[in-house]
Amino acid sequence: MTKYTLSWLVNILLLLLSGCVSNETVDDTDINPDVIWGRYAAHYSEESSQLSLHAVFRVGGSTGTSIRLTGDAQVTVDGERLDEFDGDEALINIIGTYYGLNRNNVSPEDRYTFVWTRSDGEQFTQIVNQVGGLQVISPAAGEQIGNTQSLTVKLDGSLGAGERGEVTLSSETGVISAEISGDTAVFPASDFAFLE
Repeated sequence: MTKYTLSWLVNILLLLLSGCVSNETVDDTDINPDVIWGRYAAHYSEESSQLSLHAVFRVGGSTGTSIRLTGDAQVTVDGERLDEFDGDEALINIIGTYYGLNRNNVSPEDRYTFVWTRSDGEQFTQIVNQVGGLQVISPAAGEQIGNTQSLTVKLDGSLGAGERGEVTLSSETGVISAEISGDTAVFPASDFAFLE
C-alpha cells in the first residue's frame, strides 16, 4: 500500500460551497450593504508551509451573486490588504469575484483578523481561529488503513460555533477529504480505493 502523507488543511467556516454557486459579480454600490453575506477562510498546508487567506462577499446567501468592492472598500487580514480576483476578468469564471492572499514559508498563527471596510467607512471584524495539529486515533500504530479499516483523526483543539473544517489526505495518486465533526474527522475505508 502507498505510504500516505497526512497533510492537513483546516478551513474555518465553509471551505467548499455545496451546490451551485453563482459566478456573476455586481458592484457593492449596486446593493444594500446590510444584506451582504461574507465568508472568510484560512487554509494552511503543513506539507508546503503555505497559508492561503480568502474572503468572498455575496448577495442572496452563500450561493448568491458575488460582490466586487469599489471605491475605498477593502478587506484586510492582520492589516494586510487582500488582492481582488475579479470573476469578470477571469479566463474561466467559476465562483465570481473573491479576495485572497497567499503567504509562503510561514507557520500558522492561532488566529487571523479579517476586517471588511465598506465604502462608507463602516468596518466589520471577523476572527478566524486556526485549529492546531492532528492526531491519528485509529487505526492503531502498525495497522493498515484501507480495505475495511477507516482512518479517524482528532484535532488538537476544537472549532468554534458556526465554524466548519475539513481535513485533506493526499498521496501521489489522489486526494480525499473529510469534514470535521466536533473535533474529529473520519475517512471511510472505501475512500482509500481512490488513492490506490
